Amino acid sequence: MGLLLPSLLAVAALGRIENAEVRVRFVQPGGAPIAGVAVSLRAVDATKRPAWRDLDAVSDGDGRVSFSFEAPPACVLRLEAKATGCARVRFLWSEVAPGVVKDLGDVKLVRGGTIAGRVLDANGRAVASGWLATAEAIDTEANGSIGREKCVEHARPVDDTGQFRIEDLAPGRYRAWAEPSPGVRTADREVVVHAGEVVDVELRAGGAPESSRIAIELKGRFPGLLPDPHRISLTASDGAPRAARLDARDPSLATFEDLPPGEYRVAIEDPRFQPWSHEHARPGDRIRAEVVGNSGIRLEVKDSASGEPIRNVSVRIRYALPAASRPEGLALLETSDPFPPGGLIEGLVAGDATLVVSGPAHAPAEAPLSALQPKEVRSVVVQLAKR
Repeated sequence: MGLLLPSLLAVAALGRIENAEVRVRFVQPGGAPIAGVAVSLRAVDATKRPAWRDLDAVSDGDGRVSFSFEAPPACVLRLEAKATGCARVRFLWSEVAPGVVKDLGDVKLVRGGTIAGRVLDANGRAVASGWLATAEAIDTEANGSIGREKCVEHARPVDDTGQFRIEDLAPGRYRAWAEPSPGVRTADREVVVHAGEVVDVELRAGGAPESSRIAIELKGRFPGLLPDPHRISLTASDGAPRAARLDARDPSLATFEDLPPGEYRVAIEDPRFQPWSHEHARPGDRIRAEVVGNSGIRLEVKDSASGEPIRNVSVRIRYALPAASRPEGLALLETSDPFPPGGLIEGLVAGDATLVVSGPAHAPAEAPLSALQPKEVRSVVVQLAKR
């Protein structure tokens, strides 16, 4: 394997930082190009990036758009695209390094659907103002694409009858709820959106009391990389399973509502994590679930000149999902730690990530860890050059 250079070395001979580039082509489900798609590239934390300028473009006759730009270090970028009558798509990256070309290939834009309805209080009266309705995708096609941002859309009331509309949603299942006032949330409604159709829902306030709820606090090594709530199950003594929901204000909190007295078994069976379960849970319990990824790497670090192994290294991981990692990455190994036997580092979560490896006498180098699969242990060889 060749020398892996850190992103900051993507510099031309005269010291000028190379531009990064994002390319994409928008097509219909049948593959025909879509012209006139409005596309934007924005810095999520733009207030902290005074030098950044948002970019806008429209796809050409072949459906293509390309952005070339000087990439700010550790800057979260969002690409958003919208065509008339089609569902909006977004991509999110924790960083686009200098000199990197992100080619998204052909991105299909599908005809969108609509969730419409009204918000009611616990007595069935319309709540006219001061609330926000939310639709969160559960299993739309968008959720499976690398770098694709999960679809979460919001709407405020359109009139004094509590009516709302959330339009241009990709077909698929959604969880819908509203928060009519601080600390008050309606029960979740699961709805299915179809292309070109409107699905009607009523969102009614009045949550379950704590005494009839079991809450699961999800804790993991990587913030933002937590189990899918649909993989968290509660089973009563009669064997009937219940599905969890995530708290709108705290995505690390999963709850089961309106439970009759009794004992329950809670289990997490997400393919990206080691199995977890808790027996004899009762309504009113708040349970902490420490979740651990089931993927790993077998790391080998060598000096690029001599080929000799290097054991005194720092290893950090930076996940592609911004919410799952800090820009500098999360520590897997410090130079003061003993090198793991066989170079085995376990407990990682499947997904797209980058390893950053360095040593006291060696410059940092980056190694892509693309599409790490559940239960996979990937061999990674990194060569470091002396400082």
